[in-house]
Amino acid sequence: MSEKKFNTQSAEETEKLGEMLASYLKEGMTLAFYGNLGAGKTTLIRGICKGMGIAHGVKSPSFVIVIPYKGGRLPVYHIDAYRLDSHEDLVALGPEDFFTADGVALVEWAERVEPVLPPDSVVIKMRAIADEPDSRAIIIDPLPEEW
Repeated sequence: MSEKKFNTQSAEETEKLGEMLASYLKEGMTLAFYGNLGAGKTTLIRGICKGMGIAHGVKSPSFVIVIPYKGGRLPVYHIDAYRLDSHEDLVALGPEDFFTADGVALVEWAERVEPVLPPDSVVIKMRAIADEPDSRAIIIDPLPEEW
């Protein structure tokens, strides 16, 4: 397994990439998203959810920490660790309910909860490209072989 780099030129392209990635997701997978505020994490997650058959209502769960989305190919647990003080705050919520569940866990601000992330999490690093406000550099590492 090795890393794969993508560049998107718009929010629409970032969503389309998410839709494509969704076709590879399997029950029990965790995707750990890293990137500054405005890097496009929620946009990519919106595309993943759309690709999973969850067409509307996807937003950053900053104030509720976890939003479960049902009704798609698999349940999606959208976790935003931005407001957590430490990984212990996520432990209090019972992360095993999300990480070993019947669906897929998508974790924004993963650096805040790294100690509780499954060791086989797929890491997605995102950043805005300087001087190109809608462009994003996206690195998936490790890229699972079947992707």
